[in-house]
Amino acid sequence: MKLAIVLATMAIAVIASGKATYAETYYVDRAHSQASDSNPGTEALPWKTIGKAAATLIAGDTVYVKAGMYNITSEIKPANSGAVSKYITYSAYPGHEQKAIISGSNIRIKAKSYIVVNGFKIQNAWRGVQIEGPGTNIIVENNYTYNTTSSGVAAFGVPWTSDPNKYSFKGLTNITIKDNLIEKACSST
Repeated sequence: MKLAIVLATMAIAVIASGKATYAETYYVDRAHSQASDSNPGTEALPWKTIGKAAATLIAGDTVYVKAGMYNITSEIKPANSGAVSKYITYSAYPGHEQKAIISGSNIRIKAKSYIVVNGFKIQNAWRGVQIEGPGTNIIVENNYTYNTTSSGVAAFGVPWTSDPNKYSFKGLTNITIKDNLIEKACSST
């Protein structure tokens, strides 16, 4: 009897929270004939934009972005942080590294933690990837940035226009930036 009450209480708590307790894998494929941001984001019914992924992913989730040109007019900004052992991962689909091309804007990770950005080509943007504190445990790897007006990859402990003496937090910690290729950074053409 006690076990039934405990299980029922747990089920109610999960339903009331409205959130799954497990990680999801999503897909973005703008070339898919049925791609739409109103889809569930499965491989069979993928999302059309990376922005949809940035607005949706929660701790532990992964999005795989398939090859194609993603013309972006505003920054891609993750809405949520991951958690210890539950990174949020934005990755090119395996085998599509540097073929998932973000053109026109950058990925901006601001005041978020436990995020991975892996395998993209980011071109014709202000920056390729920009990280602003506070945040921790962010990994930017295996990306290729091309023709950025400013840095290919930038990390600021505080917003870059701010006085760091006015902040009482640690800024950024445990940031890994590795195996990225940066070409034509700080370029105006």
